Amino acid sequence: MNQELPYASIQETLARLEKKIDKINRTINPPFWIKLLRWVGRNLFTIMLIVVIIVLSYKAWDMYQDLLFRIEEIKNIPSNTIDSGKDAVQNVVEQLKFW
Repeated sequence: MNQELPYASIQETLARLEKKIDKINRTINPPFWIKLLRWVGRNLFTIMLIVVIIVLSYKAWDMYQDLLFRIEEIKNIPSNTIDSGKDAVQNVVEQLKFW
């Protein structure tokens, strides 16, 4: 019975050391999701800045395409339509004159 006590204390000591080693190992080598969260936390501003730049550049490209489309529409209007529009406006202005 005397010999069981030292073995029991050695086993308890080994169990405690294993727990400490496991805790140190988890601190040094954390799981993947913790590494990912830390990386996102460190680079959050950069990620947000890239997203904002992408959104703004998409909107600018869309505006540029819309502008080109409108210019093409104006170019495709026949010149006589523009002249007849001017004549119609002048006729309306002349009819509205009462002096």
